[in-house]
Amino acid sequence: MAMQRITCYENSPNGMQLATPDSGGVGAKIARMQAEKDVEIKSILDGMHEAALRAKEEGNMAMKACEFRAAVKKYSDALAHADSMATFLSADKEPELNGYQLRAKLRGMDLPKRGPAQLNPFRSLCHANRSLAWLRLDAYDRAQKDAEKAVEFEPKYLKAWFRRAAALAAANLVDDAILVLNQALTCACPPGDDRSRQTVCNLMVNLRALKEVDVKPPQDDLPVVEAGKPKKKKEVVKIPKGAREALTKTEPEKDPTEFREVDVKDVELFIGEDWHPTHLGGHWRQTREDVTIVVTLPKKPKPTEIRVQIKPNALWVMLLGDWPEYSYALGHTQDGWTCIVDHAILRTVRPHDSFWVLGGGESKDSMPELHLTLQKAPVYNPKEEGGLQLDLWDRAFENDEPINTDRIIIDNAHEAVRRREIATKVVTDISAKAKQCRAEGKLDEAKALEQYIEKHMKRLGIKK
Repeated sequence: MAMQRITCYENSPNGMQLATPDSGGVGAKIARMQAEKDVEIKSILDGMHEAALRAKEEGNMAMKACEFRAAVKKYSDALAHADSMATFLSADKEPELNGYQLRAKLRGMDLPKRGPAQLNPFRSLCHANRSLAWLRLDAYDRAQKDAEKAVEFEPKYLKAWFRRAAALAAANLVDDAILVLNQALTCACPPGDDRSRQTVCNLMVNLRALKEVDVKPPQDDLPVVEAGKPKKKKEVVKIPKGAREALTKTEPEKDPTEFREVDVKDVELFIGEDWHPTHLGGHWRQTREDVTIVVTLPKKPKPTEIRVQIKPNALWVMLLGDWPEYSYALGHTQDGWTCIVDHAILRTVRPHDSFWVLGGGESKDSMPELHLTLQKAPVYNPKEEGGLQLDLWDRAFENDEPINTDRIIIDNAHEAVRRREIATKVVTDISAKAKQCRAEGKLDEAKALEQYIEKHMKRLGIKK
């Protein structure tokens, strides 16, 4: 998708001039269109950026788990998303420099990178990390190419120069490795940075003393890295086949040889509707990306009367006043504040992407509540090529009663299949009615039905 800016001119007594919000009705309309377009562009770029960061994090976790082939694939996905962002940004004309930026440029100061160039540090980092993964797989030529690409994007990134030299040295090209380190002294070691220069010089000395090494052949089944946007694999959940009536039984029937695949997105819609109790008297639910925990409060506090801290592995909530019956530990009150929650959560979350809101308490029958939405941290799954892709918690807090996640997945998967079959049948019936209307000459009605069908076929992922 290319990014385009909307530019409109108006006819004035002085000739054609650029339309502005002050131009009247047309100018205001153009300004509104531009604002809507800018919001859409930002939404697209944010989605690409989030996908790229997630892929890089998964690549880092794969490296820590010594799953180097998986790491190569994840770093390749991150680079593909970054390439898409660069293409998207390059289609837009960069805004002109303002007065402050012009003066800084005249003084020789470095300005923040704009346009596709702002992605260079991220792309350099991913290439350098993928270079290390190739080194671990003894694919020295690929490691050298990735490291070369990394220094091309970010010449001052010293670690990328080290990776390039290491790949050359491992391939017995010691002289070339020393030349690379000489270049690193010039490009990545600024004057006055004695520590970096000393590190590079020590490596050069070690390389000169290095004897000839046995070059290992690349390992078998190296990942295939394709240029362009990564192909998104359909994520599925495998459930037992032919057990529709199993929903009425205590335990669903499981035949390990008979499975059917259900789209994860379909299952996730229903899993998010299931609420479970917590040991604090509240309740919680989850989706694939986040967990929502509801804590009951004795009163609806003002923003200044509640303190909430979301930690990677714990929650902490303080409420102004003395509330011994709500305190998580007897007498846990300090300086007029009562600690309501101080508990470890089941797994790691991302505090910066999590948030909380106050709710309830609108009527006498409803208690005030604190709603905490916690963003799950990505968990590396070495078996991600097939089977269950949902990362589900079996409880919110360590002290909660565990739930049977397998049973929940199977039940919701069967419900998703049932709902999809109903929706598909409705689409089929409406499609037949649209054809009948077209045959009878009711073109407007047929067109409206066809638009409805197209919309729902796209939502259901049904191809024509």
